[in-house]
Amino acid sequence: MSGVAASAAERTEAARLAHTAHGVKSVKNNITLDTTATSGHTKADDKDLKIVVKDDTKETGEKIKDATKKGAEKTADGAKKVGSATKHGAEKTVDAVKDTKVVVKDDTTPKLEAAGDKSADAAITSAVKTKFLGDTQVAGMKINVDTHGGVVTLTGNVKSEAEKAEAIRLAKNTTGVKSVVDKLTIQQ
Repeated sequence: MSGVAASAAERTEAARLAHTAHGVKSVKNNITLDTTATSGHTKADDKDLKIVVKDDTKETGEKIKDATKKGAEKTADGAKKVGSATKHGAEKTVDAVKDTKVVVKDDTTPKLEAAGDKSADAAITSAVKTKFLGDTQVAGMKINVDTHGGVVTLTGNVKSEAEKAEAIRLAKNTTGVKSVVDKLTIQQ
C-alpha cells in the first residue's frame, strides 16, 4: 500500500481498512505523510528550522543550593531543640543535687542521701528526652518525661500507635531505666 495521507490518523485508518479487507493476509504500509496539510510548511521549510537546547544547569544548581540551605536550616533547628532539651535536663539535675547532704556513718564512709536518686532520675529524664528529640519517628517536644526511682512515666499526645511504641522502646532502652509507665494518648 502506498500514497500520501494528510495525517497520521488517516495513514493508520488506511492500514486498518486494508487489514480487514476480505482475503488480505498482510499489508505493507508505505503511505507517507504530507506535512504541508497539517503544519502549513513544506520539507524545504524544514531545512530552516533551528533546534534550541536550553542549558538549565545554572538554574538546577541554584535549586540544589536552595534545597541544601533549607536542609541545613532544619538540621540547625533540630540541633537547637536537642540542645535546649539537654540544657533543661542539666538544669533539673542541678536543682536535684543542690540540697545534697553528706552523712558520715560510724565507718566514716560518706553516703549521699536522696540527692543521688534525684540526680540519677534527672539524668535518666534528660537521656530519654534527648533520645526522643534525636528520633524522627517520635515528636519529642510533645512527650513529657518524669522519672522517680528509675521508673519513667511518659505522658502527652502521640500521632499513632507506632510513635507510641517507639517512644516506649526508646525509654526502656535507656541506661538506668527500671520500668516505663505509659500514659501516652493517641490523638485521632
